[in-house]
Order: sequence, then structure tokens, then C-alpha cells
Amino acid sequence: MLSGFLIQDSTLQLGRRYGVALLLESLLLCAAVPLLYRDNSFGIYSASCACGLQNAMVSTYSGAVVRTTHLSGMFTDLGIFLGHAIRGLLGYASLFIPGGLTALTSIAYGLYDIRKSRNA
Repeated sequence: MLSGFLIQDSTLQLGRRYGVALLLESLLLCAAVPLLYRDNSFGIYSASCACGLQNAMVSTYSGAVVRTTHLSGMFTDLGIFLGHAIRGLLGYASLFIPGGLTALTSIAYGLYDIRKSRNA
């Protein structure tokens, strides 16, 4: 629902509000961490909403049959397991990694969009 509201189209076109959607995804992932540490069920809802937003963003403009989190989720679980084995228990804080990367992507897209609009 959020993706459809924010992006409002089914084709990839630079200049749309992808940066806003990515930033919202980042905030949802980062907000999930303290909630999950407190055993608050809203942490699960927040992380799930972020995954759904990612799926919707990709599937609306690509027509993908396999959703991105269905594929990347397995690799995420494997990465978390390996991280635990190498550094000890990382736990819910590992959500800060995709949250941070998503925030950086959002900022980069926003800067691109600003630069593009100035040159137009």
C-alpha cells in the first residue's frame, strides 16, 4: 500500500519518490531493533512492513514473479548465522546493516534527483 501511494506507477522512471520509500524502509528497519530487544511485537511488524515495502517497490516496476525478500531472505539468514559464528551473537542489531545501506541508497537517489532537477 505504501509503495503504491508513494511511487504511484508500475514502471521504473527516475524522478519518482523512490528515495522517500527507501528512507521509510530504512527507518522501519532501524526502528525494529530496539522494539525487538524489548520483545515488543511492533518490532516484527516494523521489519515486516519494511520487507513488504521493498517487495512492492521491486515488483511494481519489474513485474517480478519471485519477490526480492523471498530470495534474499535465505541469504540474509545465512549471513546472520555466519556473522554469529564469526563474531559471536549479533542479534537484532544486524538489521542496522540493511537499514544503513537503504538509507545511503535513499540519500544517493535524493542527491541524484536534486542534481537532475537543477540541470533540467
